[in-house]
Parts: sequence; structure tokens; C-alpha cells
Amino acid sequence: QHYKSITFIEEVEFKTMAPKVQVPMDFGVKYLRSPSHSNLKFRLQDGEEIPANSVIISYNSPVIDSLTTDLLQTSIDVDDFGKEVVQDFVTSCYSGELKNISKDTLREMNKMSNVFEVVWIADRCVEFFKTLVDELNTKSYEDQLYVFEEAMYMLLTVKKKHFMKLVIEKFSTEVAKCDRFFVPQYLSDFSSRSTKQLSVIIEMVQKQKHVLIEVLIEHFEQNPSKIDANCRFLLKNVSFSVCNNTHKPLYQKLIDNIAAIDSPSKEDFTLMVELFRRSDVTLSTLQHHESEASRLPNLFLGSQLIQNYESFQEILDFLLNSPLITNSHIFLDGVYSWLFQFRKDKISPHETFQIESFTEKLRVGMLSRGWHPLSLVYLKHFIGNQSIFLGKLMETLKNDTTGLTDDAVYERLCSVSDYSPSEFFVKDHDIIFNVKAQSSNFCCERIGNCGFILRVTSFEVTSEDENNSLSNVQNNQSENLFNIKLIVNPELYPIDLHFHGELVSAANMHFCIDVNEKYDYPVTGYKPCQDRTNSYLYWGINQFRKKGAGIQPKNVQFHKWGFYLGEEARIRPVVYYKMERNCTL
Repeated sequence: QHYKSITFIEEVEFKTMAPKVQVPMDFGVKYLRSPSHSNLKFRLQDGEEIPANSVIISYNSPVIDSLTTDLLQTSIDVDDFGKEVVQDFVTSCYSGELKNISKDTLREMNKMSNVFEVVWIADRCVEFFKTLVDELNTKSYEDQLYVFEEAMYMLLTVKKKHFMKLVIEKFSTEVAKCDRFFVPQYLSDFSSRSTKQLSVIIEMVQKQKHVLIEVLIEHFEQNPSKIDANCRFLLKNVSFSVCNNTHKPLYQKLIDNIAAIDSPSKEDFTLMVELFRRSDVTLSTLQHHESEASRLPNLFLGSQLIQNYESFQEILDFLLNSPLITNSHIFLDGVYSWLFQFRKDKISPHETFQIESFTEKLRVGMLSRGWHPLSLVYLKHFIGNQSIFLGKLMETLKNDTTGLTDDAVYERLCSVSDYSPSEFFVKDHDIIFNVKAQSSNFCCERIGNCGFILRVTSFEVTSEDENNSLSNVQNNQSENLFNIKLIVNPELYPIDLHFHGELVSAANMHFCIDVNEKYDYPVTGYKPCQDRTNSYLYWGINQFRKKGAGIQPKNVQFHKWGFYLGEEARIRPVVYYKMERNCTL
């Protein structure tokens, strides 16, 4: 018992007095080749083994300490690293110095030190890399490319950012001028770059984003038909607002290239709309604003693309987030058009349709985007009241008590005249609306009526036929001529019609058409089109035929159009209007 007690005391005193090992430390390179000290083997890819002492290596690496002490491993596979790098790694752990680091071995040495958590070797690699960056030849693209790709490799493989931070700091200086030299050359192979690489480039150029515009312009000129993944990534993740001010012609050229894409995909169209929303220049391109006329917000938005969405939830999300959907009436029209196209039969809605989802998204739009409630007047005249495939949606909205509807915000205003299909679509004409003021805040004592004009630019006709019938509408580019705009220049109004620009705004109008004085039909997003046989013209869900009103054409599925109308149909334009200040219609 006395012997054991003394032994215990001596062990405690020895452990307390033993110095703590701190690396890097010179353990003695002479022990490297000693068989009696080499109880650990580093196994290379070809099977060759490099011996080492597990204790010395464990002092340097907590990872190897765990492998040898806890898992009792006597060999470690290092087949990701070359023989020279592994030998230098082991030698450095013995000597406490990293002597043989070079541009050729930096990448693997840095990775190995991070994998095995040898902190001091990793720090030496950073110091060596910093020296390379500081001494960089800023006129050599090869030298710039080397440090960038080494930093990129570390960022992607071991998730370390300090290498790339050094590169960005250097490349962002006036001396390096990365926007003039490195970035344009690096992005000359734009399509092959990864989004991770592009993210770093975006951070690198900082405010010099015009260089990215130049890259995009060159790419679109070579590939004009679509927006590929890398273009999409830049357009989504770069704010070009600074370029819009400092490099406006260059930015406009980019916009022109994007606008020239003929048939954008659903994803491309959504991106284009978002890009247009973020830029004054692009909004003018998209909406074709003119000094004398202003486009109505719910017309010609390209809503035909709603057919690309396969589920009710997808179309709701698209409409809710699209900057072109600026009020609750456009939202309802878009949902109606989608349900009309995708109803399963004459009475059944799409299988994914849920009224609760619609009301939830409408409420979100009102709260987050400032939409006004749906007009009860609009709901009263809406053709959806006769559409069984809407289920009980209209009934739900009319009976709503949660603020989704209102009977005071919007009012219904009909045009002074009505029109036949030929008169409306084929002839240029002005649609006149009269406005009546009932407030002391607004008083117009001039002779005549107060109101506004919607000017219709018609289809082009192919003959001098005085009747200008639907049969003479051209089939191709003529459809693009059709347009409806609010005339906002008072000098263009007749003397007996007074326009009050402070009260009347296109942004507050929602346009639809009353056909045969029955219902208001939505036309949101659509331009009138015609079939190849030149026998009928359609707008929204209505088809206007040269003859045969009410007769469904042969070989046309039931869901193609909702209503088949002839030349005898009467079209009366209707505007649902939110008057500024205290003026009523």
C-alpha cells in the first residue's frame, strides 16, 4: 500500500510539471526516417506509404490525433494529394517550418492543412498567397487568373473566404483596374462560368457594373433568341440603377437587346417584367409611354403566358408577385382567364382550384401591395356570375365581410357610344366618356361636358373597302397595331369636352367590354387576334365571327372560346374608375 501511494503521488506531480506542447515546434527532423518512431503511415493513391510518428503529427493535427487515439488508426489515406505535398506536410510538422511552399504546391498544401486542421500551416499558406497578391503583375492576365482561381478553389472546396477577400481587395484598387483588364477577359467565356464565379465577379466590380452590361450586350448580340442561365443570374442579382444614371446609353442598349427576344419563356418573361419594373428606362420600353397618351394598366400585358402555369397555386403566386398586376380587378381577371382556359369541362373548374386560396392571395395583395378592395359594382356586372366553373367564388366575394370588396372605391362608367366589331377593331376612333362632378372641391363652369377620351388605334386593313369589315384585317403584324390609350394632352380634346388631368389618371382605370348590354367581359392582358382563315377575330374569351353568331365552329373544342358573336354584336367599352379627390362619375 505504501508503494502504490508513492507511485500515485509521483504520477500526479509529473503530469502537473510537464510542459504543454505548442506547435509549430521543432521535434527533430532526424526522427523522420527512424523505423522505431514511424508507427503511422500516410497511404498515397498508388499505394506508396510515407511513414511518420503519430504523436508528433497528432500534436499538430487534432484530426489525426482523434483518428489515431480514439479510432486506433495506424494508416491514413491521402490519395487526394501528391507525394511531394504529403512529404512536405509531414516534414513541416516535424520541423515547425513550411519551407518548400510554391505556386505549384500551394493549392494542395493549403487544402491538406485545412482538412487535417493544422492551423499554423494554413496560416503560412495564407501569408504566402498574400505575398503573391501583393507582388501581382497587374498587367498580366495569367498572373491575375492564377490568384483568382486559387482563391476560387479554396472558396469552393474548403469554404474559406480569406483568400478571395485578398483578391477582391487587390482587384478593386485603381492600380489593378479589374473592370478594364481582368473581368472582361475572364467573362469572354461567359457561358462556361459558374454562378459561384459570377457572384464573386459581381462583388469584385462593385460600382463598376457597366462592365457587366458590356458582357451581357455582347452575349445577347451573339445569342439573341433567349436568356440563358448565366444571363438570368446576372440580371437577377445585379442592381443596374447606378448604370442607368452614369451609363444610360449603354444600359438602354442592354434593354433593347432584351426587348428584342421574340418568344420568351415563362421564366424569361417573369424576369423581364421584374427588370422593367426596376428601371425607369425599361418601364418606358415596356409600357410605351408617350407624352400625349397613357396606356391603361390592364391592357396588353402579355397575360397569354398564364397558360404556362399548370396549377391554381402557381398562377396565384405569379399574379400576386407580377409588377404588372397593379390592382385587385386585374388579379381577378387573370384568375378568371386561367380558370376559363383550364376548366375540365363546361361546368367543372380545374382540379386544383380552391376559393380559400384565391381569397388568401387577394388579401395578401391588398396588405402588401396596396390594392383596393374589389368593386361590388364590378362583381355585379362581371361575366363570372354566369360561369359555373368558378364554383361559388362570386357568391363568396359578394357576401364577404372581411374587407375584400367595397361598393364605394370604384364606379362603373360606360362610353357614350357602342360599336359593331368592325367599327371597334378596324377603324381608328375615339371612345368618349363623360364625367359628372358632385363636389364643391371640383367645379367646372365651362360649356360642354367634362370627361376623357380613350383613343383606339385600329388594325390595318388590306383594301380600300368602305365597309372595312373583319374579313379585311391583316393576319400578321397588323394585330400589333391595335392599341387603346388615354389621351392626357388637353389640347387634343374637342372644345366641348374638358379633360382634367389632376383628376383623371390611366393608372386608376380598369377596362372591359359590355357585349350586347348583358355582362362585362374581361380583356385584361390580351390583344385582339384573328385566326389564320381570316374568318373570325377574338378578344379575351369572345369570338367575333363574320357570320354565324352564336354558332360554335366545327372542329373547335368546347373550351376554346366562351362566346361566339357575329357582326351584329354591339360592343360598349366600360371603365371602372377610381376618381381622384372628391369627384364621382
